[in-house]
Amino acid sequence: MLNKIHKINVKNPNDLPFRSRSTALTKRRAIDIIRKYDFYDAKKNPRGKGFSHRYALQLRNGNKIVIDEETNLMWQKGGYTYKIESKDSKKCIKELNQKCFAGYNDWRLPTLEEAMSLVEPRKSDDGLHIDPVFDKKQNWIWTSDSYNNRTQAWYVTFLDGSCGYMHLFNYGYDYVRAVRSLH
Repeated sequence: MLNKIHKINVKNPNDLPFRSRSTALTKRRAIDIIRKYDFYDAKKNPRGKGFSHRYALQLRNGNKIVIDEETNLMWQKGGYTYKIESKDSKKCIKELNQKCFAGYNDWRLPTLEEAMSLVEPRKSDDGLHIDPVFDKKQNWIWTSDSYNNRTQAWYVTFLDGSCGYMHLFNYGYDYVRAVRSLH
C-alpha cells in the first residue's frame, strides 16, 4: 500500500548529507567515504552500522518512487528491468528525463555516497542488503562516479552489501536506479 502524499521538510541543497555531483574516486577515497558515514560494506567496513532512513513509498504520475525524508532524496522504486553497461547508463537517465518520470526531468545516477546509503547491514527477507521498499530485481546498481582513471565506474551490489568498480566498455552489466534531490 502506498503512503499518502505528505509535505516533505526540504532542506537547503547545501545541507544535504551527501555529494550529488560525480567525481573520480580512488579506492582509498571510496573507503574513506564508507568509513566517514559508517556505511556497511561487507569487504571495506563489515562493522558499519549503515545509514538511518525514513522512507515513504509514493505514486507520482503513475510511477512508484521512494522518498527518503532523512536524506531528501527521491529514488526510483525499481529502476531499469534490464542490465546495461556503465557507458550506456547515461542514455537510460536521458530517456527517463525525456519521459518526465514521476513528473520530473532532473533524474541522475547516484553518487557512491548516495548509493551506499541504501545498503543495509542485514539482509532483508528478499536476501538483499536493501530495504524491501525497493524492488529486488536491481540487485547491482551503477553510480555516477568513475574509478580514478575514468575508464572504470563504481557500482553498489545489494547481494553481499558492498561496492567496487568495473571497466566501462567491455565488461560488466548492472542496473540503473535513478535518484534526484528534493530541492
